[in-house]
Amino acid sequence: MTLPANIDEELHALYLERGFGGLMVAPSAPVAHAIFEGTSLPSMPVLQRPLGLQYKNPPDASPWIPLAAKGEAGIGSYVLGIGGTFGAPPKTGAGVPAYLSKEYFDRLREVLEYSKRNNRKVIFYDEAGFPSGVANHTTPEKYYRKLLEKSEEHVTGPGEYKKDVPADGRLMAIVAVNRAARKRIDLTPMVKDGALAWHVPAGQWNIQTFRCITSKAVGGIVDYNVAADYMDPEAVQWFIDRVYEPHFREVGSYFGNTIFMSFFDDVGIFSQERTWAVKFNEKFRERLGRDPAIYYPALWEDIGPETEPARIAFFETRAEMLADGFPRLISEWGAAHGLPVSGHCPGNYEVQPLDMNGDPFKFYRAQPVPMIDVIFGRGFGRDGYKLISSAADLNDKPVVAAETFNTTGTSLGYGKMMELFARGITRFVTGANTVKDIGGPAEFAKWAGRASMLLQGGRRVSEIAIFYPIAALEAFYYFDAPANSTIRAGTFVPPETDYLAVGEMLVDQVHRDFTFLHPDTLTSDRVRVEGGTLRLANQVNWQGFRVLILPGEKVISLKALEKIKQFYDGGGAVIATSLLPSRAAELAGIDEMRANDERVEQIMNAMFGPGGKGIFIPRPDAALLSQALDKLGIAPDVAFAENPQPASGNGFFSYIHKTKEGKEIYYFANSSADAVDTRAELRGKLKPEVWDPTTGAIKPAAEVQYLQKGGVTYTVLPLKLNAVSSEFLVATR
Repeated sequence: MTLPANIDEELHALYLERGFGGLMVAPSAPVAHAIFEGTSLPSMPVLQRPLGLQYKNPPDASPWIPLAAKGEAGIGSYVLGIGGTFGAPPKTGAGVPAYLSKEYFDRLREVLEYSKRNNRKVIFYDEAGFPSGVANHTTPEKYYRKLLEKSEEHVTGPGEYKKDVPADGRLMAIVAVNRAARKRIDLTPMVKDGALAWHVPAGQWNIQTFRCITSKAVGGIVDYNVAADYMDPEAVQWFIDRVYEPHFREVGSYFGNTIFMSFFDDVGIFSQERTWAVKFNEKFRERLGRDPAIYYPALWEDIGPETEPARIAFFETRAEMLADGFPRLISEWGAAHGLPVSGHCPGNYEVQPLDMNGDPFKFYRAQPVPMIDVIFGRGFGRDGYKLISSAADLNDKPVVAAETFNTTGTSLGYGKMMELFARGITRFVTGANTVKDIGGPAEFAKWAGRASMLLQGGRRVSEIAIFYPIAALEAFYYFDAPANSTIRAGTFVPPETDYLAVGEMLVDQVHRDFTFLHPDTLTSDRVRVEGGTLRLANQVNWQGFRVLILPGEKVISLKALEKIKQFYDGGGAVIATSLLPSRAAELAGIDEMRANDERVEQIMNAMFGPGGKGIFIPRPDAALLSQALDKLGIAPDVAFAENPQPASGNGFFSYIHKTKEGKEIYYFANSSADAVDTRAELRGKLKPEVWDPTTGAIKPAAEVQYLQKGGVTYTVLPLKLNAVSSEFLVATR
């Protein structure tokens, strides 16, 4: 919309028409930045791979990568509701205040004053455009993000080798590799006064030089290369001083009240998967007590038995540095200034985090309000939505936000938001468009507000954990892999990587809720083994897992596996799918790593070999998972007669169960184009009411019966949902 002459009148009309409880102030033009200017997404020159879902994946891709439904390839047939398309330049106009200028803050104060008087809320967006950290293209070059660069030279020995080391960047390592002899020599200590001198032994040697260099601007409105180095505290502090501190000085009195949340955008690795850090080696040595130099070739090639543990050590270190960089430092600044921080990394829903965000569980651990990015077409990323809500659950965070500008007023919008609610997302930054086919914007806002209010906070009832196979993903990944150029970023994984697919089977077909369990959390003292239960000992959102699913993975943390074995020995149920682990993740000496691998095989044999009680499903599907749970005697918390599985219209039937303020809250969502007519069976003797999020009406549930199954009492009642509709059952015991 054009910049209004009277902001009060414009906001009044906006709220009356669309019914939202607040707005996000988002400057987004290239030079002069309008608070209310219509936004278009510009071209993104760093994207060089396929974007979005595909109808057919390359033959070397994992068979578990989801494909597009009819009409929804690419980023989806239902794209963006914020105006414009990729490649269109943002609008500008006379009188638009420059970003961070006096006029900008004057206009911002007008918005905040109106919002304060009318009890509306405002989200502080921290950038002009995206990604966060660019500071309107004013970041000094020394603070640009850093990249790992490899150069190599082939030499034949014996003989003498001398060469100057390039002066730009930071030298990380120089390693001589003799592939025939499977031998590596660390030449880094031989560099003196900027030059390497080495007596080359007999044989063919590949001298590999690894440097951390500063990225170069690629131009355009969106340029991820010129973002402040997210892993460099000094660069992040520059961004804080440049953007956050001025806002605090000018409008800090609104922080924590009218401005109730911040929002950063696309902070992470994105498609430039060789993102690195100048102080990487120091962090590696601090974490592992080893010098990383000799292992650097593993980032590009197989170096023998050390390959997988070395890659894990590298990528885990990088994920730690990213998590302790921008997201932690911004969150700490926010906590000190009364501003709850939210925001997201790229590809937080993808099956492979290595070229997107490192590790989403680490990335979000410092944020009080984790956020997921779901702006693309319906179905895109759906199998990974629960990664972020699980990250919040593991750290007892009551709210999960979503950037979802394309979920306003249409059946597709309603359906997508239902799927997000059912997967634990409870706060939304949506678009302000007026496109509709169900009611209008105000009705949509009320519907979403009612559901959000009921589902925020409390304890989610989840008794199944899916182990997050991060070590296997790290062990497989390597830089400049040819196969990684033919599929979209975030999908280069080994063929057995089924963890997201198994999760979707549980949610949409088996109708059993679950939580992704990260090995860091599993091995911490926050997860206790209590007989046959893994108890996540949170203060509010505690969970007791009776089943642990080990998804397909070759490599696993031995420390995590030892705790899983303790759980198994106490009577806990363990299911494995696709591929049993056979290698330990820990980097150590060769003999110790061999011993660790043997211990992994011993544990797996004890659980899944002759006499073991674990269940292995070589090719998982919903029916086999359901049969396994029944065989293990794991009674469901919620069950449905005839187990309805509608899938028309690219939608599903799903649910979520939360315990909050003495109430049992069940949300049932049918995002499909088919009606659902079933009978819900809820564990426990309950007195339920039906709460309609569309109208706000509350009425006693009808035809309630009580049933004994296996010594457990269930409350049974009919459940009927039209296409693209949802309802709550709210009950007391």
